[in-house]
Amino acid sequence: MKVAKRHLFDENIRGFLGLDGGYNRQIHQSALSEENHLFWYLNNGITIIAKEFTHQKVRGSKIHLTDFQIVNGAQTSYSLLEAYKRDPDKVGEVVLLVKIFASSRPDISEQIAIATNSQARIAPRDLKANDAIQKKIGAVFEDNSLLYERKKNQFEIGDQRDRIDSLKLGQAILAYRLHAPHLAKTASDEIFGSMYNLIFSEKLDGDYLVKLARLYLFVNSVREADLTLLRKQENFDNSNEFIAYTQWYIMYCISLMMGGEGLFLPSEHQFEDYCERAKSVVSSIAEKYKSQSFYRVFRSGKTKELIMDELGIGQLRFNF
Repeated sequence: MKVAKRHLFDENIRGFLGLDGGYNRQIHQSALSEENHLFWYLNNGITIIAKEFTHQKVRGSKIHLTDFQIVNGAQTSYSLLEAYKRDPDKVGEVVLLVKIFASSRPDISEQIAIATNSQARIAPRDLKANDAIQKKIGAVFEDNSLLYERKKNQFEIGDQRDRIDSLKLGQAILAYRLHAPHLAKTASDEIFGSMYNLIFSEKLDGDYLVKLARLYLFVNSVREADLTLLRKQENFDNSNEFIAYTQWYIMYCISLMMGGEGLFLPSEHQFEDYCERAKSVVSSIAEKYKSQSFYRVFRSGKTKELIMDELGIGQLRFNF
């Protein structure tokens, strides 16, 4: 059975997005169709960057690549692999356009990947997937048995290690370290845009980010468990639906309880205690403002002040 060599796509800004999406399904079907000899014309092919390559200047000669990466063409490569698993003889008839560049510049892979990925929408997060600081975070997390998904579908589904993607880490930093839980939800598109350098600062310590990621994973697991219990209730009580919107405010509340500067994190054995205390604060706010839309309450920056008030730090009340 042919399997994908995932390391060949490390410099690609996206992992395989699956066959459910329209474009990849088209690639798959085109490779298996009776007119798959047209594949060459209908597909942009793949782009490879290598340190160097050699070949004889005769048609059909083998090309020898050194330290190469497929920087554009993950969707094509994986879709062809899935088609090959289904009908290897049919896929053997496919002719594929391959572009090869040779360069020792460390930044050229990222530039080519961004410039040549145009077949599917590229999100801001994708464009930062191979940024130096994202790779550093990934390495630190790997050393601590955490998977850091700096690009979608980066890791095998069956890998049982805890994982967090770069967007969720960015939101956690916004809520906990930068005290902007409302922006973690309402301005998430800017995490890899205008706020990127503020959020993913070089000043952030790797161990701090690991601890913050573990705290977020714990808070989110509690949130998911609470929502599961809520949905199983025979008589659904919508007064508790605020649970769905509160994870970033719980993170913010814990940050205030740890000193207010976002510099310190509770130890893992303290997660449950701090989370329960923060949930109690948020629940109290939800009870006071249950006549209003929880969706609005827990997307508003004013709720920060309400949390401070509950903790004895402020004296404010608001209508939303």
